[in-house]
Amino acid sequence: MKSIRCSISLILLIGVFVMRAHGQDAFDGKWKATFEGPRTFRDATVTISNTAGSWRDNVHWIQRSNPCLGRQFPLKFRTRSATRISFDVDGPAGLAGCPVMHVTANLVDNNTLVGKMGNGKPIKMVRE
Repeated sequence: MKSIRCSISLILLIGVFVMRAHGQDAFDGKWKATFEGPRTFRDATVTISNTAGSWRDNVHWIQRSNPCLGRQFPLKFRTRSATRISFDVDGPAGLAGCPVMHVTANLVDNNTLVGKMGNGKPIKMVRE
């Protein structure tokens, strides 16, 4: 079992290094994030490109009264390594009064990130 986990980790790291050698980061691309909001589960579209990125909550009928949802907000990267990313969703940059949300996630495979929001709630991002 341990050797299988080591093999999977090694394959993942080799893939990350190959992508970086070709000028592509493992996190670059479009992701669908799912996470628990204050009253219900929410999802967002996250776009990451080298040193820039954006976050847009996908609005569902129950959430239409929240002016912060459905807007695009820039990402401010805190840390970024071969297998871990940490960023803030800069809500106030899109609309005064919208919150800053912190996200830290680990690369599980080339298509999945799993981590936590600043409030400790889990977040999962799947490449689109």
